Amino acid sequence: MAVRASGDQPDEVEPARGGHGGEEISHRLAAGDLDRLRRLVWFDLTVADGAKIAGFYQRMFGWEAGPGAGSYQDWLTDGGQPWAGTVPAGALPAGRWIPYVAVDNLAVAVSKAVDLGSTVIRDKLTGPAGNSVIVADPGGALIALFTPAAG
Repeated sequence: MAVRASGDQPDEVEPARGGHGGEEISHRLAAGDLDRLRRLVWFDLTVADGAKIAGFYQRMFGWEAGPGAGSYQDWLTDGGQPWAGTVPAGALPAGRWIPYVAVDNLAVAVSKAVDLGSTVIRDKLTGPAGNSVIVADPGGALIALFTPAAG
């Protein structure tokens, strides 16, 4: 989709157009695709300046932002519910979105990722929501493998 914006809020959303005669590109979810997407449970955004970046997303997309907790500088929220957080880049490069994917068994998932050519970037971290390990895939993209805390 393409978004045309004037001022601070998007004015209209229109379908993306393909490069072959301008026909619309349409996508359909196959059975099971939504279940796979539901495994994406969180997003970190590594930043050098969290306030500047959160402000950008507020003005660009109208996303809500508020103060984070723990290592998070800010949270991006929907209806007050956090779905992503900005974290100081530290050892990771700034400007990277890191998706968190729920897995059934963290140790098994990490072992499988390494067997498939991934590199462990951050060892297991335990937080109030659960446990995670960040790996880089064989191409260098970061992904967090995550198991939620028992509930």
